[in-house]
Amino acid sequence: MKHFALVLALIFGSIIAKAQFLDEITVKLHEPSELKKDVLLVQTTLEKENPNLYLYISKKQLNKKFDSLRNTIREPITSIGLYVKLLSVISYIGDGHLTINLDFSKLTPKDIALLKNPVLQHPIYQFDYHVIANKLYIIRNGTADSSIKVGTEILAINKVPAAKLIDSLSQYITSDGYNKTYKQYVMNIGYFAERYRFVYPKKEPLTFDFKSGQGIKQMTLNAFKKIGYDSNGVAPPPTAEYKLLSPDSNIAYVKIRTFWNDEK
Repeated sequence: MKHFALVLALIFGSIIAKAQFLDEITVKLHEPSELKKDVLLVQTTLEKENPNLYLYISKKQLNKKFDSLRNTIREPITSIGLYVKLLSVISYIGDGHLTINLDFSKLTPKDIALLKNPVLQHPIYQFDYHVIANKLYIIRNGTADSSIKVGTEILAINKVPAAKLIDSLSQYITSDGYNKTYKQYVMNIGYFAERYRFVYPKKEPLTFDFKSGQGIKQMTLNAFKKIGYDSNGVAPPPTAEYKLLSPDSNIAYVKIRTFWNDEK
């Protein structure tokens, strides 16, 4: 895990100049030749540093995944675009400890100031979502339409069935082996919206089909303005959850979601 974090630092370090970090990863386009070199760097470093690389996928299959990824890079894309493509390949390895993370230490004072201002947000963030098996439900309604109740089932988004979306977005989440329940858990702590935003980055209107007692209800949501903390696809998820369990504050519960082992 530590080695792969180093790989990503090399990747984004090799294509990021001294300009504003957010623009560099979300706006600046990089030539296919540059990006393919970075993909090769990820592949060769994994082969060198990960002793269990082929535990759930054969060398031939993984090579094919990387070859397919390279073949999709036919025109310039952003660093975030490459990041999303890599997420899909890494998920097939089946190593839950292998993750891709953006280097937030590169955020400049200008970036931080920008993120504190209201900016146009992806419409997917107007709901919070919960996945159960192959079904998708609303657990928070942030729209002005109070008729959409908590627990309402989403049948489709932009005519793509919920089950198909869940299956598609799960391919951008890593887990151990063939574990699907962990991917569902990750979607339920905010990653359904995050992965949707990565795979469908355009802030165009989204049309939701809901199942209600009166039949099928449809709603179209537009992009909206909000403090820009996560508007550029770079917001880190919370790494810990803290709760007091006793009135006198002597007992507390801490749940660690992510940790790094920097020991060599």
